[in-house]
Amino acid sequence: MNEKKRYMIESMNSPSLKSNPLGDSTQKEFHIYLPPGYHDSTSQDVRYPVIYLLHGYSGGVEDLLIIEEKEIKTHYELLFRVLLFRFFKNFLTFEKLDSLILQKEIPPFILVQPDGSIPRFNIHGTKGFNGNPNKKGSLYINSPHSGQYGDYIFEDLIAYVDANYRTLAHRDHRGLMGGSMGGYGSLIGGLLYNHQFSAVSALSPAISWLELLDYPMVVPIYKLLYGRRKAKRLGAEDIEDILDTCDMIFANGNPLIPTLKRDESSNQIIAMDENAKNKWISFDLKEMIKSVPSPYQNIKLQILCEESDEYGFGPQITQFVSELDERGIEHFTEIYQDSFAARISPHMLGIERNILKGIKFCLKSFD
Repeated sequence: MNEKKRYMIESMNSPSLKSNPLGDSTQKEFHIYLPPGYHDSTSQDVRYPVIYLLHGYSGGVEDLLIIEEKEIKTHYELLFRVLLFRFFKNFLTFEKLDSLILQKEIPPFILVQPDGSIPRFNIHGTKGFNGNPNKKGSLYINSPHSGQYGDYIFEDLIAYVDANYRTLAHRDHRGLMGGSMGGYGSLIGGLLYNHQFSAVSALSPAISWLELLDYPMVVPIYKLLYGRRKAKRLGAEDIEDILDTCDMIFANGNPLIPTLKRDESSNQIIAMDENAKNKWISFDLKEMIKSVPSPYQNIKLQILCEESDEYGFGPQITQFVSELDERGIEHFTEIYQDSFAARISPHMLGIERNILKGIKFCLKSFD
C-alpha cells in the first residue's frame, strides 16, 4: 500500500477464485479512494465507512465509474466530450469527492471499485471508450460454470480491505452500489450477503437477463450519430454478447441460445429448451427473492432508473418492486424522467448522473 497516494489500484488474492473454470487469476485488482486527511493520522481510532461501487457490463478496473479528472480525456473520445459537454462538466471525479468532503457536504468515506470482469472478450471484438477491448462481465454471482465471483467480491475483497485499511469493519458502516450489471450485482449482494451491508443503491439495474432475448436495443446517441440501421446493429451486437455470457454462466453444457426455435417467416421465438430456461430463471431477481428468508432485512434499499432506459430495465424494475411490496420490504424506488438523458443514453447518463445520489443515500443510511 502506497502511503502517499489516495487514488490507487491495489491487488489482492481471492481464495474463492482458486481453480475457477475460466482459468482466471486469483490475484485481482481493485481501485480504492481514500478521503482527504486519511494519511494525516496513523491512529487506529480514526476509521471510515466504506462504499463498494460495482461497474457495469464490459467494464473493469481500467474502466471505472468514478475516475480522476485527467483520465476523462483518455476514457472518452473528443466527439463525445464535445457533444456531451454539459454532462462532462458535472462528471463525478475523485477530485470532486475531495471537494465535497472538504466542504463538509458529505462525510469522509472510503470508496472501493472492484474488477467484476472475467477473462473473456466481447464476441464481436468491440472496444470501449478508452480503446481497450470490451471484457465480458461476471454478473457478480457464484456459478459452477464461471467461478465464485460473488464470494470474491462480497467476502474476500471486503476481508482484505478491512484488514489493510482503517475501515469501520461492520455492516452498519458498509454500503454497496452499482450501475447496470453492477446494479444487478448490488441487489444480489444485498440479497445473498445481507450480513455485509446496511445500504444498497442500484442504478438502472438489470433484473431479468432472460427478458433481453430479442430485445430491440437502440442507444439514442448512436442513432443520432450513425443512423437508425447502424444503431440497431450495434444494439443487437451488444445484446448478443450479453446473452452469450449469460448462457456460459447460467447454463454451460445446456445452453439456451443455440436451442431457440424460431418461426421461419417472423423469426419470432416459438420454443426454447425448458431446462436451460429454468437455469436462466434461477438467476432472475424476481425469482431469487422468493427463496431467501427475510430478503433485504435491515437494509436501506434504493433503486433508480430513467423510464426510457434503452435496455428496457424500467418495466423489469417495476415488476421487481411489486415483489418487494408484496413482501413488505421497504425501498426507495424512483423511475424518473430525464429529457436530456433520454435524448443521449438514458441508461449510461442515468447511471452517471445518479452516482452521487447513491453515495449520499448510503452515507445517510450509516447515520
